[in-house]
Amino acid sequence: PPQTFLATMEEYVREAPRVVSVPREQL
Repeated sequence: PPQTFLATMEEYVREAPRVVSVPREQL
């Protein structure tokens, strides 16, 4: 995969915990 794709995945993984934890706390 291109480096841009890997960089995007890294950013997604870093921000994912925040985005995913919010709905879980609300539920």
